[in-house]
Amino acid sequence: MKKNKRASVEKRDGSCEAFDFRKLRRGLAAAMEGCGYDQLYADALARAVAIHVEEWREDAPPTTEYLFHCVRTVLQETGLPDVAEAVMRHRRLRQSKRKRTCVLTPGGEKAEPWSKSRVAHSIERNHEIGAGVARILAGEIETRVLGLDFAVVSASLVAELIRNELMAWGLAEAAAGAAPQCGVEASSEETIHE
Repeated sequence: MKKNKRASVEKRDGSCEAFDFRKLRRGLAAAMEGCGYDQLYADALARAVAIHVEEWREDAPPTTEYLFHCVRTVLQETGLPDVAEAVMRHRRLRQSKRKRTCVLTPGGEKAEPWSKSRVAHSIERNHEIGAGVARILAGEIETRVLGLDFAVVSASLVAELIRNELMAWGLAEAAAGAAPQCGVEASSEETIHE
């Protein structure tokens, strides 16, 4: 059987990123813990899904939709239908929050739909951070923005969250290119949601 040498996944926006076993395991562990199960089993369940990615035979990488289907199937077939349902509820809730969250562009002339991909691209461009790390940071920022449960957030708030996340990860100094004197140099709000 031909293995997926790239071990990559196609995201909803059409971009590809490396398959992240740890991210899958963390998600499964959280869902299992939320349903009262020992999260130690998450490692074995994540490995079962990872096998599908590693043995992927198509030219195009598997999609996140396919991985989601695999996760639900593995959970249902191992006697954890309640965890599979919890994963589905979490996904629906996150999709719903993404759809109802907009970013107010600088100047306040229009609100654009929330896009984690745009935030990741902004981090890459403005802070010279690699695509993989930028997507992880964008995911953390998305969690914070969606957790606010606001219908509209400003681009300046998103820019500040980016700066805070960079500082928390110890990346602000490297991204700015020099040691900051009193803080981190601001990134351009216009490029977050252009």
